[in-house]
Amino acid sequence: MRGFRKASHDIRVYGGPQKADYVKISNFDIYNSAPAAIGLGGGVYHSSIMNGTIIGKNGTVGIGSPNNQTTIVGVEAAGYKISAQLAGREYSTIPTRVKGGFMGGNTSGSALHEASAILGSTGDNIAKGPANVLLGVRGGSTTEGSRQALIAVNNCHTKGDGNSRAILAAQGVINDNGYSVRGGYGTGTASTKNTRWELDSTGGHIRGTGRVESVSDFKDFAEYFESADGKKIDSSYLVALEGEKIRKAEKGDKILGVVSETAGVVLGGAAFYWNEQYERNEFGGLVYETVFRGGEEIRLPKLNPEYDPSLEYVPRDSRDEWHVIGLIGQVFVRIDETVAVGDSVSAIGGIATKAESGGYGTVMRIKSPYDAGKGYGVAQMIVTPQH
Repeated sequence: MRGFRKASHDIRVYGGPQKADYVKISNFDIYNSAPAAIGLGGGVYHSSIMNGTIIGKNGTVGIGSPNNQTTIVGVEAAGYKISAQLAGREYSTIPTRVKGGFMGGNTSGSALHEASAILGSTGDNIAKGPANVLLGVRGGSTTEGSRQALIAVNNCHTKGDGNSRAILAAQGVINDNGYSVRGGYGTGTASTKNTRWELDSTGGHIRGTGRVESVSDFKDFAEYFESADGKKIDSSYLVALEGEKIRKAEKGDKILGVVSETAGVVLGGAAFYWNEQYERNEFGGLVYETVFRGGEEIRLPKLNPEYDPSLEYVPRDSRDEWHVIGLIGQVFVRIDETVAVGDSVSAIGGIATKAESGGYGTVMRIKSPYDAGKGYGVAQMIVTPQH
């Protein structure tokens, strides 16, 4: 098709009361013709554009539609300011869009819902609900409910009406818990009992049946504490409590821990939101409430009425007054010239000095000897709080 330089479109499918629909445009070439190649009107929901080339000369739009309902496959465009404009969004290349349940690279299976897909899978797998996707699955795996995903699994299933469930890298696992991701392994009939780990999005819980293992050289267990004067305390100083806050430890103090850069486990970070965003009971536990959203019942932490979402929140790890304090394990500590391997210590100005009796921790090795110019050396110690 060419030569329609004075027309607004090369092909125009009108909408409105006298609309056309179920129009198929296929096996076409449009060359140096109208400013806009193909235009679809409002209310056109069941048309398809397939296997074509659109080459314009200072053209405006290759394919234009006020909605995203058109099936588009195998169409290329060049020479247009906008290759495609669909539902108000501009595309630099014409997208591929296929309506209905989609299946690709499969030996069998069924994508039953129009908004479901199965890709790269073998066996009689079934995607039953809306926004269901199965990727790299086998063994008759199935999904039901809304917003479900199975990835790299065998004989796994989401069960019930709960929303937002996924199973990853698993065999024989059932996920019946909404807003969660599960993995695991089991032979025979699929079961929730084969679950080995779970991520719970509503409560922020992580559960697992195996050990939690650090593969780094970080060796202490730590918590966040706030400094009493609101100022930063540098690494490897010993600290003591002042009420619920901390300061550099002095002679006679019970030493809590050390400002640590080597913590393998850190608690109390409040990285995602203000620590008082949700209500708590008198024992510090979160207060929960049941809410109804989108037709489903969800149990969520109850918001603190004093919480103001318009205020910007800065995480504790970005604030000078908050410190990671190593409590238990191996830590690096600033020392004076009196400290030797095997000693326990007390503190003067946060720097460790040899304790005469009842000291804190045990020195394992001297990493850096005392330097008078710096005013400290560094020792590796094994510690627990003096509380």
